[in-house]
Amino acid sequence: MRTQTFTYRGTLPGMNEILSAQATVYHAGKKRQSGYTGLKAQCTADVAWSAIAAGIRKVEHYPVRIGVVIYAKNRRSDPHNLAAGAEKMILDGLKEAKILRNDGWSELVGEDDTTGPAPRFVVDATNPRVEVVLEEP
Repeated sequence: MRTQTFTYRGTLPGMNEILSAQATVYHAGKKRQSGYTGLKAQCTADVAWSAIAAGIRKVEHYPVRIGVVIYAKNRRSDPHNLAAGAEKMILDGLKEAKILRNDGWSELVGEDDTTGPAPRFVVDATNPRVEVVLEEP
């Protein structure tokens, strides 16, 4: 079993921020673009670079268990609102970095052998971050 860990410094958008960005439409000539497109592109790229900079290697054995610890600035946001956005950006960032081949049912297993990560939450006002652990079988 191989375990790899990396830290994303800062905060990732919660589901409410994602939905708000989706509702924001920018007009560039005749083309309409959702604010979500730019938000997702930036966040997934940041996660990908965080993983690459930490030396995370491509997952070789599936299904992989992904643990997530969200260190929030405060308790103003619903924990699962934070988790929904963070998990989406983390998994897509790992795919973008080619660390995960996909984020489907056959690639991921959660803490209780269901699909997907089971996040934990901690408050750290001075150092908000997301810690990610990948455990291969």
